[in-house]
Amino acid sequence: METQPVLAKYQSVHLSAECFPIAKVGGLGDVAGALPKYLNLAGVKSCAFLPYYNQKWNAQNKTIPTYHGSIQREGFYKEYFIRFYKDAGLGFDIFFVDMPDLLYRENVYGYDDDPLRFLFFQQAALDWLCTWKHKPEVFHCHDYHTGLIPFMIHQCPSLSVLKGIKTVFTIHNGLYTGAFEWSLAKYFPHFYLERRGLLEWNNVINPLASAIKCCDRLTTVSEGYL
Repeated sequence: METQPVLAKYQSVHLSAECFPIAKVGGLGDVAGALPKYLNLAGVKSCAFLPYYNQKWNAQNKTIPTYHGSIQREGFYKEYFIRFYKDAGLGFDIFFVDMPDLLYRENVYGYDDDPLRFLFFQQAALDWLCTWKHKPEVFHCHDYHTGLIPFMIHQCPSLSVLKGIKTVFTIHNGLYTGAFEWSLAKYFPHFYLERRGLLEWNNVINPLASAIKCCDRLTTVSEGYL
């Protein structure tokens, strides 16, 4: 484990696959790169979590190695690293989940193993957040890539220290649900099997549907999109 920087008492933690100017494919990146900044300006201390990609911004900006953890259960073992980028003009602090074999790619999306990539991104982020002395008040989850978080913090015993944190889920693009087969459920943290219906839609695991079922507040990117 590396020496951690002194963590601020963040009230709001934003988790997203995109965040401008670091990694942007569409409008999700614009919102995820703006909302934490304006919340900070409004007096709500906010930060963002993002996968650590092999992209230009990361090559040009120095991050601080902050934590070394692992996700392990019978049959697999995954190491992860947390990198910290303190606000230097962006308007908010950023924490990166660095998992080289899954996340350090040149593109944000478009890989056959995308379901596993974002499943482990969410798990690693939550695993480290469990160690925080001062827990945030809200997890703001953006699109399906972080849609399993509301389920996991309530239905996975290993993450139970987070269950008092409220969750907001924002739909930016409802056409992408992130659905995948039940065979990948073995890579989840242990969860209460009687609650598996909270994950399912049309006989597959559907992160978008699960987030809608499990979050405390559901929003869309605009009133028009609603």
